[in-house]
Amino acid sequence: MKPYKFQPYLKTTIWGGYQIAPFKGIYTAQPNIGESWEISGVPGHESIAVNRGLVDDVDEGLTLTELIDKYKGLLIGNKVYKKFGNKFPLLVKFIDSRQDLSVQVHPDDKLAMKRHGCAGKTEMWYIIKSDVGSKIYAGLSKSITPEEYEQLATAEPVNGHSPMQDVIATHEAHEGDLYFLPAGRLHAIGAGNFLAEIQQTSDITYRVYDFGRKDAHGNPRELHIEQAKDAIDYPLWLDYGMDNYAGVTWSNTGDRKLMIGWMNNWQYAGNVPCSPWRSAMTLPRELKLTEYDNKPLLCCPVVSEIDKIAGQWQTVSTETLPLDAQKSAYQLRFDVSLDQNATITLSNGNNEKFVIDIYASERSLVVHRNANSGRADFNGSFSIPSMKAPLNTAGDKVTIDLFVDQSSVEILTKNGTMSMTNLVFPQSIYDSLLLSGNVSTQVRTLSRIW
Repeated sequence: MKPYKFQPYLKTTIWGGYQIAPFKGIYTAQPNIGESWEISGVPGHESIAVNRGLVDDVDEGLTLTELIDKYKGLLIGNKVYKKFGNKFPLLVKFIDSRQDLSVQVHPDDKLAMKRHGCAGKTEMWYIIKSDVGSKIYAGLSKSITPEEYEQLATAEPVNGHSPMQDVIATHEAHEGDLYFLPAGRLHAIGAGNFLAEIQQTSDITYRVYDFGRKDAHGNPRELHIEQAKDAIDYPLWLDYGMDNYAGVTWSNTGDRKLMIGWMNNWQYAGNVPCSPWRSAMTLPRELKLTEYDNKPLLCCPVVSEIDKIAGQWQTVSTETLPLDAQKSAYQLRFDVSLDQNATITLSNGNNEKFVIDIYASERSLVVHRNANSGRADFNGSFSIPSMKAPLNTAGDKVTIDLFVDQSSVEILTKNGTMSMTNLVFPQSIYDSLLLSGNVSTQVRTLSRIW
C-alpha cells in the first residue's frame, strides 16, 4: 500500500501568523493562518486524500474516515481499528502564534463524553521555531482550589492583566523543546512560537482568559469559566516549593520507601551564588500513602533517623534562637492553633527575612522568598512573591517543622502531609524568630554529617 497524502485544512485565526504556508511550500492568499490540520478525523474537517502519483488513484478524494472504513486494520493496524473503529484517534497540526493564544483547558475523556459525546483532549507540542523570549504557559505555578480559580478567572483585569496570569507556570520556549499536556492542564501558546501539535481527535476547548481580545465583529470572544472549573486538574504536589527535583528512591529498604531529592531548580541551577558546590540534596524522606478528605494522599515525612544527628529540644521564648545558629543547622517545631492566622518570620542581623504566613480559615501556608530573603539577583526566576500550599489537615491544630541551614529551608507538617523545599541565600544563617498568632515553638540543633 503506497503512503497516502492529504489536503491540509488551513485555519485562519485571530492570533494566526504567516509561517505555515511558506514552511509547507504552498501559495495562498489566506491571511492569519494559525493552524494547518495535517491529518484529521474530526467530523466536518476530515482530511481528504490527494493523488499519490498513481495513474488512476481510486482513493483520491476519499476522506480519512472513508479510507479507514474501506481498508480497516490494513491501514491503521488491527489493534487500533479494534479499539477506535472508523474514528482516527489523532489530530496532527502545525500552529503559528503571532499573538498569545487564550489560556485554556481541555476536558478528559470521561467529562468530554458526558458533556459532548466525544473524546477529551490530551496533546503534545514540539517547538519547531521560536522567537527570542517567546513563552509557553503550562500548568499551575501554585496550588489553587476550584473556588480560588473561579475568583481569579472572574476578577476584573487591571491594566490588561488578569490575576489568572499570576498562577499559570511560564516557560521560556526553545527550538526542539517538547511539552506534554494531559487533559485538565491549563495552558497557552505564547506569541512567537511555531510548533507541531499531536493531540487526541477532539476540538473541545474551554477558554478561561483571552487577553481582552475581540472577534471580527468587535465582540469579546466567548469564555467558558464555569465549564473549565470541573475540567481543570488541581494537583496535590508532593512538594510545593521550588527546589525539590529529580527524586531518587531505594529498593533495598524493606517495607519502607525512602526518597531523597535534588535541592535545586533547572531554571537557575547554573547561577546560584555558591562555590564550589552548586547543589545539595534534601533530607531523606519516607513515602507513605494516607487518606485525606476521602481521597488518597502521598506523604513524605523526614525519616526518623534525623534524631541521630539532632540535639535536645529547647523551648523558644525569646526572639533570638537559643543556639549557635551561625555554626549549626537547626530544626524548629511549631505547634499552631488554627483559631487565627499566624506569621513566622526568620531573620538575621543583615535584616534579611524569610516569611511564612498561615491562614487558618483556608488551612493553607504561604511562603515569601524574595530579594528581602537574601540574594536573588542572580536569576530573574528565583524571586517568588508567594508560594502556597494546603496544610491538608481538618483539625484545630497543626505541627509544622522547619529544617534550616545556610542555604535552604525545608518545611513539612510533622506527618508529612505537606512539604515545601526552597533554597535561600542570606548573607548569614537566620538566627532570630518573630511570631504572631497562637504558636508555641521548640528548636534543636542538627549536626553535620561530614
